[in-house]
Amino acid sequence: MKRTGAPVWLALVSLLVLASTAAAAQAAASATVTGVVHDASGAVVQAAAVHLRNHDTNQLLEATTDLSGRFRLLYVPVGTYHLSVDAPGFAPVTVNLALGIGQAIEVPVTLSPARVSEAVDVARRGADRRSGAHRTVRARHASRGGRAAAQRAQLPRSGTAGAERVAHQHSQQ
Repeated sequence: MKRTGAPVWLALVSLLVLASTAAAAQAAASATVTGVVHDASGAVVQAAAVHLRNHDTNQLLEATTDLSGRFRLLYVPVGTYHLSVDAPGFAPVTVNLALGIGQAIEVPVTLSPARVSEAVDVARRGADRRSGAHRTVRARHASRGGRAAAQRAQLPRSGTAGAERVAHQHSQQ
């Protein structure tokens, strides 16, 4: 009787041992960076972009926060890094990290609302009948977290139908 299964069995066991040794070596020579991203009110921020850039090699690792605001970057080579997190409607946050062998770092991130300002100037064609001067409509808006609030609107005194319509439409955004 001939045994043919023994060489196949020995090859499979050898392959498993080599694969687990390589994975263990990679895990031992690297670090893990995890965290949860919140907004200023404490709510989790989903789909935030997380970027981890190595200062020395410029290698970039990326992740996106999940439904619970968590991100995980596994098997990160040791070194110094620049972690940045951003999401639409929020100001980006940056943190510098130094990662050692086998280290697991939890980085809590809190995003603040972005400050956006916008100005619109609408000049009326022709001169004002009384003064001969051109009038200008200026509307300013500030946005926090995607909500716009009108701060100021100065409208011309005469012939304002078109300018008022533009300023009104802009203030509704």
